[in-house]
Amino acid sequence: MANPARDRYGVGANRESDEAYRYFVSGLGIDSTGRTTITHEPEACMPRGARFIRWRGLLVAVLVSAIVWVVGSGAGHGNAQSLRTAAADGPPAPRAYPTLTLPMTPVGGWQRIPVLMYHRVVAPGKGVIFADGYNVPPNHFAAQMQWLQVHGFHPISQIALFDALAFRTPLPSRPIVLTFDDGYVDAVHSVLPVLVNAQRHWPAAFFVITGRIGEGQFLRWDQIHQLELAGMDIGSHTVHHVALGRASRQVATSELVRSAEVLARGLGHPVYWIAYPYGSVTSAVAHEAADAGYLLAYTTHPGMWLRLSMRTMLPRIDVAQQDSLRRFAALVTVASGANSAAPIRRKIP
Repeated sequence: MANPARDRYGVGANRESDEAYRYFVSGLGIDSTGRTTITHEPEACMPRGARFIRWRGLLVAVLVSAIVWVVGSGAGHGNAQSLRTAAADGPPAPRAYPTLTLPMTPVGGWQRIPVLMYHRVVAPGKGVIFADGYNVPPNHFAAQMQWLQVHGFHPISQIALFDALAFRTPLPSRPIVLTFDDGYVDAVHSVLPVLVNAQRHWPAAFFVITGRIGEGQFLRWDQIHQLELAGMDIGSHTVHHVALGRASRQVATSELVRSAEVLARGLGHPVYWIAYPYGSVTSAVAHEAADAGYLLAYTTHPGMWLRLSMRTMLPRIDVAQQDSLRRFAALVTVASGANSAAPIRRKIP
């Protein structure tokens, strides 16, 4: 969950993150009105035969499965812990998900792919803090997605991004990644209808604080399943929204591992993606994230150049409440390298 006291461009209000953002924006030459003039190129460093089954083996397998089911059902009635786990984590969503592994010999290089970072997409109202800059009004968000479509941008999934970085799998023209931190109900109420409708069916990644699932304005398990069944990616945002870069190694490891375990049980498949709360990460935390099984991990550090070697410290571009459509267009256009803002002339269904 966003902390109003935090600097919107990094792990806190500190000189290093401020300077990084100023460098990024100065490289784009974007002023407060959204006008752009390239002053320097942002540096890249900121930056996978039929088999026959004997009838006897099949019969044995069926019998064993039946026995396991009967025993498991009987044990479940007397196992309160099992009941609590099922109630807390929810049943697995019925969506097939591939098993992903790193290549033995990476073939990918630098790729220029903007990753947009959102938090809440919500209108001002009771219980909504609008002064912190993390909340984008729904009408602004809808206009931004329409602009992306008109100008030929193609949001891609986490798997597509991973395959591109690891195996140099081709991507569509003007690829872009949409990410949403914290796991608010806005994801279902305000975001999903804009991403999936008669005009488009776009993927996005939603990073969930597992310790807050079902609380207040945070997503419930049925809503998380709804997002995934609609083609969205679900990732971790730790258990308690901890600044991992400032936590002890024991706490950081627990937050990384436990959140992945909860999501894996609730979704029925491994979870390979994480966004660090506050963007707080160190090289040690990045290694811990890799050891915990995450393939892609996101910071809040500004940038657009990605490669596999930095997969657990990927940069993102913050989209804030105060960003006008003109400024949003300028950020995306220059960050993507698509310096011509002319719209793609094509029929939109």
